[in-house]
Amino acid sequence: YVEVLYPSSIEVFNITTPNADGLNDVFRVKYTGEFTAFSMLIYNRWGQLLYETHDINSGWDARDCPDGVYYYIIKATATDAKTYDFTGYVHVQR
Repeated sequence: YVEVLYPSSIEVFNITTPNADGLNDVFRVKYTGEFTAFSMLIYNRWGQLLYETHDINSGWDARDCPDGVYYYIIKATATDAKTYDFTGYVHVQR
């Protein structure tokens, strides 16, 4: 029995283009490895929470949100105990 462990990683991009063309329609993280905990929060510029998920495979489709800049907080813990904390902004552009 051999267990192969892949290193965990997360990438976060800073633009989403929810125009139904099939490219970048949803803001989500790109990841490798396995995670035991995950949260992603999206806020508008006034600090109002617009979206929250604990599913690493889910993403924000910016539905009903105008083009502009939004802010995110992403926290994740991999099975190898590595932690990731990201804060930043995402542009919504149709």
